[in-house]
Amino acid sequence: DNLNLADLKLEPPLASLKFDQVLVAFGDSAPIGYGQRYVQVNNKVYLLSDTLYYTVIGEIWKFVSLSPLGEKPSITALKMPDYQMVLKEAKWTLTSTLSSEDIDTSADALSALIDNWQKASAFKVEPYQPNNSESEGEIDITLQGQEQPLHFMIVSKAPDLVLARPAKGVQYKFSASQVE
Repeated sequence: DNLNLADLKLEPPLASLKFDQVLVAFGDSAPIGYGQRYVQVNNKVYLLSDTLYYTVIGEIWKFVSLSPLGEKPSITALKMPDYQMVLKEAKWTLTSTLSSEDIDTSADALSALIDNWQKASAFKVEPYQPNNSESEGEIDITLQGQEQPLHFMIVSKAPDLVLARPAKGVQYKFSASQVE
């Protein structure tokens, strides 16, 4: 109660994070000891390792999940430039402009494709970089329990697959081996 939060650079804080209703505020380095920083959680002030502060003030993109669909996604519809798949009565229905010679339409192949999408993991997430060239297509993925699909723009197919979510301001880079 006797602390002057401004002296500790906690009012206003140098950086802060909010987890649901809990605000974590980072202040100045402590003058005693080495590598400790004042951190306020609710109405209490703690001394924590200074490394946490440098993580918080680093690039925000390091906090974004490498999974573009989130944790444990369950796809109910997938719309790609050349085909669309919809889950109906526990079976995948495919509509495509490609011939059956160009795409494997077996139930196993369709399930494997959806499984690969659900497990997709980028090797890098970065800020969306809109450019003047046209996109190479669009992808809409509907997840169970969501009314609106996740909308992706295909920024590039080579040398790496780059999918952007312009509405979120991010783009995901996938290795060429994941494209197949």
